[in-house]
Amino acid sequence: MHIARGLDSTQIRLLAELSRLRSVSAASRKIGLSQSAASHALAKLRRQLGDPLFTRTGEGFQPTPYGERLGMAACEALDVLVAGLASNRPFDPRTTTRHFTLYANDVGQTVFLPRLLAFLRKEAPGATVRTAPIPLENPGAALSTGEVDVAVGFFNNLTTGFRQSLLFRERYVCAMRSNHPKFRGGMTLEAFKSSEHAMADATGMAHAVIDRFLAKHRIQATLCCACPDFMCFQ
Repeated sequence: MHIARGLDSTQIRLLAELSRLRSVSAASRKIGLSQSAASHALAKLRRQLGDPLFTRTGEGFQPTPYGERLGMAACEALDVLVAGLASNRPFDPRTTTRHFTLYANDVGQTVFLPRLLAFLRKEAPGATVRTAPIPLENPGAALSTGEVDVAVGFFNNLTTGFRQSLLFRERYVCAMRSNHPKFRGGMTLEAFKSSEHAMADATGMAHAVIDRFLAKHRIQATLCCACPDFMCFQ
Protein backbone atom coordinates (compact mmCIF):
# COMPACT_ATOMS: atom_id res chain seq x y z
CA MET A 1 0.00 0.00 0.00
CA HIS A 2 1.46 3.34 -1.06
CA ILE A 3 0.93 6.42 1.04
CA ALA A 4 1.72 10.11 0.56
CA ARG A 5 5.12 11.01 -0.90
CA GLY A 6 5.55 7.47 -2.26
CA LEU A 7 5.94 5.83 1.16
CA ASP A 8 4.53 2.37 1.76
CA SER A 9 3.24 0.73 4.91
CA THR A 10 6.51 -1.19 5.50
CA GLN A 11 8.46 2.07 5.51
CA ILE A 12 6.00 3.60 7.97
CA ARG A 13 6.42 0.59 10.28
CA LEU A 14 10.20 0.81 9.95
CA LEU A 15 10.16 4.48 10.90
CA ALA A 16 8.01 3.75 13.95
CA GLU A 17 10.19 0.87 15.18
CA LEU A 18 13.43 2.77 14.56
CA SER A 19 11.98 5.61 16.63
CA ARG A 20 11.06 3.23 19.45
CA LEU A 21 14.06 0.86 19.40
CA ARG A 22 16.87 3.03 17.94
CA SER A 23 18.36 -0.05 16.28
CA VAL A 24 18.14 -1.27 12.67
CA SER A 25 18.59 -4.91 13.67
CA ALA A 26 15.96 -4.74 16.43
CA ALA A 27 13.53 -2.85 14.19
CA SER A 28 14.00 -5.33 11.34
CA ARG A 29 13.25 -8.27 13.65
CA LYS A 30 10.15 -6.53 14.98
CA ILE A 31 8.60 -6.04 11.53
CA GLY A 32 9.83 -9.31 10.00
CA LEU A 33 12.51 -8.01 7.63
CA SER A 34 16.10 -9.06 7.22
CA GLN A 35 18.60 -6.51 8.48
CA SER A 36 19.82 -6.03 4.91
CA ALA A 37 16.27 -5.31 3.69
CA ALA A 38 15.72 -2.86 6.55
CA SER A 39 18.99 -1.05 5.74
CA HIS A 40 17.96 -0.77 2.08
CA ALA A 41 14.52 0.52 3.10
CA LEU A 42 16.12 3.14 5.35
CA ALA A 43 18.46 4.21 2.54
CA LYS A 44 15.45 4.59 0.24
CA LEU A 45 13.64 6.67 2.86
CA ARG A 46 16.65 8.97 3.17
CA ARG A 47 16.67 9.53 -0.58
CA GLN A 48 12.93 10.09 -0.78
CA LEU A 49 12.78 12.52 2.13
CA GLY A 50 16.13 14.23 1.67
CA ASP A 51 17.21 13.76 5.29
CA PRO A 52 19.48 11.25 7.12
CA LEU A 53 16.56 10.56 9.54
CA PHE A 54 18.74 8.43 11.86
CA THR A 55 22.51 8.62 12.35
CA ARG A 56 25.08 6.74 14.38
CA THR A 57 26.52 8.83 17.21
CA GLY A 58 28.61 8.22 20.29
CA GLU A 59 25.32 7.65 22.13
CA GLY A 60 23.98 5.15 19.62
CA PHE A 61 21.51 5.33 16.74
CA GLN A 62 19.84 8.74 17.14
CA PRO A 63 17.18 10.52 15.05
CA THR A 64 17.70 13.86 13.39
CA PRO A 65 15.12 16.52 14.34
CA TYR A 66 13.09 15.65 11.23
CA GLY A 67 13.56 11.94 11.87
CA GLU A 68 12.29 12.34 15.42
CA ARG A 69 9.15 14.17 14.27
CA LEU A 70 8.53 11.66 11.50
CA GLY A 71 9.12 8.69 13.82
CA MET A 72 6.67 10.05 16.39
CA ALA A 73 4.08 10.62 13.65
CA ALA A 74 4.58 7.06 12.41
CA CYS A 75 4.13 5.66 15.94
CA GLU A 76 0.95 7.65 16.47
CA ALA A 77 -0.45 6.66 13.07
CA LEU A 78 0.16 2.96 13.69
CA ASP A 79 -1.29 3.16 17.21
CA VAL A 80 -4.44 4.76 15.82
CA LEU A 81 -4.66 2.09 13.10
CA VAL A 82 -4.22 -0.77 15.60
CA ALA A 83 -6.87 0.75 17.89
CA GLY A 84 -9.23 1.13 14.94
CA LEU A 85 -8.76 -2.47 13.85
CA ALA A 86 -9.32 -3.69 17.39
CA SER A 87 -12.44 -1.58 17.89
CA ASN A 88 -14.62 -4.09 16.00
CA ARG A 89 -13.71 -6.97 18.27
CA PRO A 90 -16.18 -7.95 21.01
CA PHE A 91 -15.11 -6.49 24.34
CA ASP A 92 -14.37 -9.17 26.92
CA PRO A 93 -13.54 -7.68 30.34
CA ARG A 94 -12.06 -10.97 31.55
CA THR A 95 -9.32 -10.96 28.90
CA THR A 96 -8.91 -7.28 28.02
CA THR A 97 -5.57 -5.57 28.62
CA ARG A 98 -6.93 -2.16 27.73
CA HIS A 99 -5.56 0.98 29.38
CA PHE A 100 -8.40 3.28 30.48
CA THR A 101 -7.77 6.98 31.01
CA LEU A 102 -9.91 8.87 33.49
CA TYR A 103 -10.33 12.61 34.06
CA ALA A 104 -10.81 13.20 37.77
CA ASN A 105 -9.92 15.83 40.32
CA ASP A 106 -8.39 14.87 43.65
CA VAL A 107 -11.75 14.42 45.37
CA GLY A 108 -12.99 12.21 42.55
CA GLN A 109 -9.85 10.09 42.74
CA THR A 110 -10.19 9.72 46.51
CA VAL A 111 -13.85 8.72 46.32
CA PHE A 112 -13.97 6.59 43.18
CA LEU A 113 -10.53 5.09 42.52
CA PRO A 114 -10.46 2.56 45.40
CA ARG A 115 -13.87 1.18 44.41
CA LEU A 116 -13.05 1.28 40.70
CA LEU A 117 -9.78 -0.61 41.18
CA ALA A 118 -11.49 -3.20 43.35
CA PHE A 119 -14.14 -3.68 40.65
CA LEU A 120 -11.52 -4.04 37.91
CA ARG A 121 -9.51 -6.59 39.91
CA LYS A 122 -12.63 -8.73 40.03
CA GLU A 123 -14.21 -8.12 36.61
CA ALA A 124 -11.30 -7.04 34.37
CA PRO A 125 -8.03 -8.12 36.00
CA GLY A 126 -5.90 -7.27 32.96
CA ALA A 127 -7.17 -3.69 32.59
CA THR A 128 -5.29 -0.70 33.94
CA VAL A 129 -6.35 2.84 34.79
CA ARG A 130 -4.52 6.13 34.43
CA THR A 131 -5.91 9.35 35.87
CA ALA A 132 -5.26 12.72 34.29
CA PRO A 133 -5.92 16.24 35.62
CA ILE A 134 -8.97 17.97 34.19
CA PRO A 135 -7.76 20.67 31.78
CA LEU A 136 -8.78 24.28 32.27
CA GLU A 137 -9.83 24.66 28.65
CA ASN A 138 -11.98 22.38 26.49
CA PRO A 139 -12.13 19.17 28.56
CA GLY A 140 -14.31 17.63 25.86
CA ALA A 141 -11.54 17.56 23.24
CA ALA A 142 -9.74 14.48 24.57
CA LEU A 143 -13.08 12.79 25.29
CA SER A 144 -14.16 13.34 21.68
CA THR A 145 -11.01 11.76 20.25
CA GLY A 146 -11.05 8.80 22.66
CA GLU A 147 -7.78 9.83 24.29
CA VAL A 148 -9.73 10.00 27.56
CA ASP A 149 -12.44 7.40 28.19
CA VAL A 150 -14.47 8.93 30.99
CA ALA A 151 -14.52 12.07 33.12
CA VAL A 152 -15.74 12.40 36.70
CA GLY A 153 -16.44 15.89 37.97
CA PHE A 154 -18.60 18.93 37.49
CA PHE A 155 -18.91 19.88 33.80
CA ASN A 156 -21.25 22.48 32.36
CA ASN A 157 -19.18 23.28 29.26
CA LEU A 158 -19.47 20.03 27.29
CA THR A 159 -21.30 20.29 23.98
CA THR A 160 -23.84 17.78 22.73
CA GLY A 161 -22.68 14.27 21.90
CA PHE A 162 -21.49 13.26 25.38
CA ARG A 163 -23.31 10.72 27.51
CA GLN A 164 -23.62 12.18 31.00
CA SER A 165 -25.07 10.84 34.24
CA LEU A 166 -25.70 12.46 37.61
CA LEU A 167 -23.76 10.49 40.22
CA PHE A 168 -24.65 12.40 43.37
CA ARG A 169 -25.42 15.81 44.76
CA GLU A 170 -23.10 17.64 47.11
CA ARG A 171 -22.89 20.92 48.96
CA TYR A 172 -19.96 23.09 49.91
CA VAL A 173 -19.28 24.81 53.21
CA CYS A 174 -16.88 27.51 54.29
CA ALA A 175 -14.66 26.06 57.01
CA MET A 176 -12.69 28.06 59.55
CA ARG A 177 -10.94 27.33 62.80
CA SER A 178 -13.04 26.97 65.92
CA ASN A 179 -13.61 30.18 67.91
CA HIS A 180 -12.60 32.35 64.97
CA PRO A 181 -13.21 35.91 66.23
CA LYS A 182 -14.89 37.07 63.00
CA PHE A 183 -17.44 34.25 63.00
CA ARG A 184 -18.55 34.09 66.62
CA GLY A 185 -21.99 35.29 65.55
CA GLY A 186 -22.14 33.02 62.52
CA MET A 187 -21.40 33.60 58.85
CA THR A 188 -21.75 37.15 57.55
CA LEU A 189 -20.81 38.63 54.20
CA GLU A 190 -18.46 41.12 55.82
CA ALA A 191 -16.68 38.37 57.78
CA PHE A 192 -16.39 36.27 54.62
CA LYS A 193 -14.90 39.12 52.57
CA SER A 194 -12.48 40.36 55.23
CA SER A 195 -11.02 36.98 56.17
CA GLU A 196 -8.03 35.40 54.47
CA HIS A 197 -9.01 32.45 52.27
CA ALA A 198 -7.25 29.28 51.14
CA MET A 199 -8.76 28.03 47.89
CA ALA A 200 -8.46 24.85 45.87
CA ASP A 201 -8.55 25.07 42.08
CA ALA A 202 -12.15 24.90 40.89
CA THR A 203 -11.51 22.99 37.64
CA GLY A 204 -13.96 20.10 37.46
CA MET A 205 -15.43 21.07 40.83
CA ALA A 206 -18.96 22.23 41.55
CA HIS A 207 -17.66 25.20 43.52
CA ALA A 208 -16.67 26.74 40.18
CA VAL A 209 -20.33 27.89 40.08
CA ILE A 210 -19.89 29.58 43.46
CA ASP A 211 -16.73 31.31 42.27
CA ARG A 212 -18.55 32.63 39.19
CA PHE A 213 -21.47 33.81 41.32
CA LEU A 214 -19.16 35.71 43.67
CA ALA A 215 -17.30 37.25 40.74
CA LYS A 216 -20.58 38.28 39.07
CA HIS A 217 -21.68 40.10 42.22
CA ARG A 218 -18.20 41.53 42.77
CA ILE A 219 -17.76 39.75 46.07
CA GLN A 220 -14.03 39.33 46.37
CA ALA A 221 -12.39 37.49 49.23
CA THR A 222 -8.82 38.03 50.39
CA LEU A 223 -6.86 35.10 48.96
CA CYS A 224 -3.75 34.10 50.90
CA CYS A 225 -3.23 30.61 49.49
CA ALA A 226 -4.20 28.94 46.19
CA CYS A 227 -3.61 25.20 45.77
CA PRO A 228 -4.20 22.84 42.85
CA ASP A 229 -6.34 20.47 44.93
CA PHE A 230 -7.88 19.84 48.32
CA MET A 231 -5.13 17.40 49.34
CA CYS A 232 -2.89 20.38 50.07
CA PHE A 233 -5.10 21.24 53.04
CA GLN A 234 -4.73 17.91 54.82
